[in-house]
Amino acid sequence: MAEMIWNEGEHIEALDLAGTRISGTVEQVAPEIGAAWIREDGLGERRLVITDDAVASD
Repeated sequence: MAEMIWNEGEHIEALDLAGTRISGTVEQVAPEIGAAWIREDGLGERRLVITDDAVASD
């Protein structure tokens, strides 16, 4: 498992393995399982992201 790359409150942009763009604010991290909950920009939906499956971008 990769090291947690995001912190709560941080705004992120990432791509999942399918190439879907994820942009939002990290609400909660679970480093023990390599996951984070992101509140997406726009619709405000909450999304579970497995950090091993995402590529962070600036």
